[in-house]
Amino acid sequence: MPFYERQPYIQPLYQIISEVMCGEIRVPRFQRPGTEVTWSPELRGNLLDSLYRGFPVGTILLWSAKHKLRTLDMVGGCKIPQSDQEREQRLLLDGHQRLSTLVQILGAGLEKNIIISGIKGGRSPDRTTEQERWVFELQPKKKDEPSRERFILLKTYQYPTNTQVPLEIVLDRSSLNNWIRQNQEYLDESMIVEADALRDRLREYSIPVAVLVTDSLQEATESFKRINSSGVKMTDFNMFSALAYNSRFDPQKVFVDCRNRILEPIGWQEVADLNILRVCAGLIDKHPVDFKVEQLSLELKDKKTVIEDASHAIKNAAKILRKKCGIHGPKALPYAWQLITIAIYIAHKKRDCIISKQEENEIAKWFWLTTYGEVFSGSKSSTYNRSSKALKAMIQGDSWNAMERDVTQKIEQIQRFDFRAVRSKACALAMARHQDKGNLDGNAHRALASGVSSMGLLYSQGKRNVWWHLVVTPSINSITDYRDVLTAREQGEIAQKGELLAEIGIPVDEQGTAEQLLQARRQILLKKEAEFIVSLGLDSSAYNSSSANGSATRMADITGKPRKATPIVASLPVLET
Repeated sequence: MPFYERQPYIQPLYQIISEVMCGEIRVPRFQRPGTEVTWSPELRGNLLDSLYRGFPVGTILLWSAKHKLRTLDMVGGCKIPQSDQEREQRLLLDGHQRLSTLVQILGAGLEKNIIISGIKGGRSPDRTTEQERWVFELQPKKKDEPSRERFILLKTYQYPTNTQVPLEIVLDRSSLNNWIRQNQEYLDESMIVEADALRDRLREYSIPVAVLVTDSLQEATESFKRINSSGVKMTDFNMFSALAYNSRFDPQKVFVDCRNRILEPIGWQEVADLNILRVCAGLIDKHPVDFKVEQLSLELKDKKTVIEDASHAIKNAAKILRKKCGIHGPKALPYAWQLITIAIYIAHKKRDCIISKQEENEIAKWFWLTTYGEVFSGSKSSTYNRSSKALKAMIQGDSWNAMERDVTQKIEQIQRFDFRAVRSKACALAMARHQDKGNLDGNAHRALASGVSSMGLLYSQGKRNVWWHLVVTPSINSITDYRDVLTAREQGEIAQKGELLAEIGIPVDEQGTAEQLLQARRQILLKKEAEFIVSLGLDSSAYNSSSANGSATRMADITGKPRKATPIVASLPVLET
C-alpha cells in the first residue's frame, strides 16, 4: 500500500531546481513533454510572476522508487547526468511543467554551484540565442504597472536594455553584482535594491514537496493519473504512455521506433501519436473515438506487435491516399479521421493482404465524398460508425447511404481561404490537380505535403484569404516566376511564358490587369472543381449561381440522395501504375 514518506516539507526554489539539474530528482519517461512543448510563454510568465508575488504554485509530488526506470536526459534544456543505479530514485510525478520552466529560465544562474559540487550536469552545450530569454524590467513605464508586465520575453536575437535584468543570472549573486556594476550609470538606488530583492524572492521562494513511497509502478502511475486534474491537461496518448509503462515496455520509445522505421521512409512521420493510438484501438476492437485509456493501456502492455500493425496499416493507407488522391503527407490531409478510418479497414484485412485496384478506387471516392461533404466536422463516435460502414459498403459495390445524413450534399464555394479548413485544403488540391495536369505524383501535390507554407501569393495587392490570389509553389523560385510572368502579361506581353500562366489556370490569350487575369483563372478553376464535385454525385449548383460561365451542371438526383453503386469513379483523378 502506498504511503507518504512524511508530511509535505518545504524546500527553497534554488535547491529543488539544483536537484533537478543534478539528477537527484529525475523525470520518468512516461511523463508528458515538458514546458518546451506544452506550456505557452504566457503560462511561463504567469509562473514567474506568482513566484515574485509569493503566490502558491502547488505542491511538487515525488515518488521514492526502487524501480530503475528510464528517465529523461534533458529537462528544460539542461543536460541531466546519468543516474546512480545503486541508489533509490526520486521520480517526479507532478510538477514537470513548473520545474522544467524554472530550469529553462533560471537554471543557468545555478551552474557555477553545480560545477563546484563536481556533478556533471548543467546547461545543454547547444544553448543559443534562439532559445527563450526572459528579463525583469527595473524601470516600468508606469508607476503602478502590474508586476506581470515587468516579466518580459525578449524576441529572437533581441538584447536586454540596461534596466532589464536577465533572469538567467538572477540566482547567481556574483553574476548579478557584476551586471549591476556594468549598468550602474543607468540604475538608481531603488533599482539596485529591487534587483537584489528580485533575486531573494525567487531564490528563497518556498515550494512544498510531498514524497510518495511505493514499490508498485501501477500505483504510482494511477496516482499520476489522478493528480492530472489541473494545469495543462494530458492528452490521451500521454495518459496511455503513463499507464502502459513498465520496466519492459516503454510506449513512447516503441511509437518513436515505429514512426522512424515505418512512417518516415514514406514522408508520413508527422502522423500524431494519438491518431496511431486510435488505429491501435480499432485493431483490438475498441472504438477509436471514445476508447477508455485505462482499458487500452492494460490491453496494449507489452504488445508491441499491435503498434507495429497499426503503423503498417497507416503506411498502407497513406500509400493509397498518395497514389489515388495526391495526398503526400499528413499536413495535406483534410481530416485525420480519413486516415484513421482507412487504416483500420486495411488493418482488419491483415498487413500482407493486397488491396485491389477496385478497392483503391472506392477508397478514393469515399475520401473525396468525406472531404467535400465535410463529414468529419465533428468527431462523434456515431459519425465514425456511419462513415466506416459507408466505406465498407462502397468497397462491396453498394452505396454510401450509411453516411448520407453526414454528407453536405449542396457544396458551396469557400468564402475565405484558411489552409487549416477542410474546404480550403480541397481547394488547394484542386489547384494542384490543374497545375500537375492530373498527375497526382506531380510537383504541386508533393509541395502540399509541407502544408500552408506551400501556398504563395501571386501579386503584391493580393490577399492570403482569397483563394484565387494564391498558388501552390513547388519550389522557392516558382512563386517569383509566376509573379514575373503575371506582371509581364498585365503589361501586354502576351507571348512571354504563356504556358506558365496556363499552368495555374490563366488562359494563354487572356489580357487585363492582374486582378482581371486572376478572376479569369478563378472561373476556370471553379468550373473544373464543379465538374469534379458533380462526378461524386454531389450538388454543385451553388457554383453555377456565382460562376460567370455557369458551365457546371447538377447531376445529382432531384432529391439530392446518393445513387446506389453509380460507376463514376473513372471520373476521379487517379495515378495509373
